[in-house]
Amino acid sequence: MFLKRLELVQFKNHRQLVFDFSQKINIFIGKNGIGKTNILDAIYYLSVFRSHLQSADQLNIGHGHGFFRLLGQFSDNYDMVIKYALRQKSIEIKGVKVTKYSEYFGHLPLVLSSPSDTFLLHDGSEERRKLIDYTISIYDKIYLTKLNEYNHFLDQRNAHLKTSEVIDHALLSYYDENLVALGSYIFEQRKKAIRELGQYITKWYQAIALSDENITITYSSQLIDHDYLTLLRQRYEKDKILKRSTVGIHRDDLKIEMSEVDIKKIASQGQQKSLLYSLRIAQAEFMASKTSKNIIFLLDDFSDKLDETRRMQLLNLMQSLTFIEQWFITDTSPASFVSCQSIKIWEIN
Repeated sequence: MFLKRLELVQFKNHRQLVFDFSQKINIFIGKNGIGKTNILDAIYYLSVFRSHLQSADQLNIGHGHGFFRLLGQFSDNYDMVIKYALRQKSIEIKGVKVTKYSEYFGHLPLVLSSPSDTFLLHDGSEERRKLIDYTISIYDKIYLTKLNEYNHFLDQRNAHLKTSEVIDHALLSYYDENLVALGSYIFEQRKKAIRELGQYITKWYQAIALSDENITITYSSQLIDHDYLTLLRQRYEKDKILKRSTVGIHRDDLKIEMSEVDIKKIASQGQQKSLLYSLRIAQAEFMASKTSKNIIFLLDDFSDKLDETRRMQLLNLMQSLTFIEQWFITDTSPASFVSCQSIKIWEIN
C-alpha cells in the first residue's frame, strides 16, 4: 500500500499543502529550516498517530491557529483523516472513527531515518530501546500491550519508592510480580528480534559503504544471566536509597560494534552515517518479513555527511529494494537525484 495524496492544514509551519505522490520516490527540496522535515512528520503521524518531533499534540498546530488536519489517501481505497483541536484528537480510517489507537499502531509499517539517529550511537540506552520497541510493536500487538503495562507498574513502583516514608513491602512485591511476568515476555521478544535484525545489518552496511567490515548488534540485559525476581529482591535496599528501580528490562541496551570494536570509538562520520542508513534499511527489511507488508521509508536530509560514492550507492539501492514500497526524502539540492526513475520532486519555499 502506498500514499497517493497528502493534505496538510495548519500543521506546524504549513498553512495548507497538497501533494499527489509518485508510487516510488518523492523528494522535497529546499533550504534548511523551511519545513521539509515537517512534511515527513505528517506522514509519520499517519502511521503511529503522533509526531516524531513533538511530544504534545498541541505543539503541532500552526502558530496563531486553533487546530490542524491531516488527510492521507492511500492505494486500496484506504483513506485517513486526523484532526486535533482543543485537546481533542479525532482519527477516522475508511470513514470509521478510531477509538483505541493501540489497535491500529503500525497499520502502515513505516521507517524513519533522520539526522537525530546519531543518538542511537552516542546517547544513552533509552534511544536504542525505543528503536527495538517500535520495531517489535509494529508486528506484535501483545508486546505493545505488555510494554505499556510494564511501564505503568514501573511508574507506580518508582512513585512508591520516591514518595513513601515507610515502604510497603507487600505492595512492592505486588509490583515486582507484575514486572517479572510482563518483563519476561518483553525480554524474550527483544532477544529474538535483535538476533534476527542483526543478520541484516552487516549485509546492508557492506552494500552502502562498499566495505567488508563486519557490523554486529548484540543485546545487553541484566536478565541474560540472572533471574529477574531475584535481582529485584537483591536490590531492595539500593532501590530504597536511590528511590527508583535499578534493575529490569527498562535498563536494557543494544551494543553496536564494527569488527568487534565499539562503533563510537573507531568509525568516521561517513562510516557512522552509512551504519545508520544500513540499520534503518535492515529495520525495514525485518519489519517487512514480519508483517508481509512493504514499508514506507522516510529519509530526512539525504546528503548529510555522505560522500559522493556512498550517495550514489544508496541511490542505486533505493531503486532496487523490493521490500520498500515508497520513499519520501528531503535534501537541499536536486542534483543527487537526476538519474533516478519513477520520481517526483517538490521545491519547498
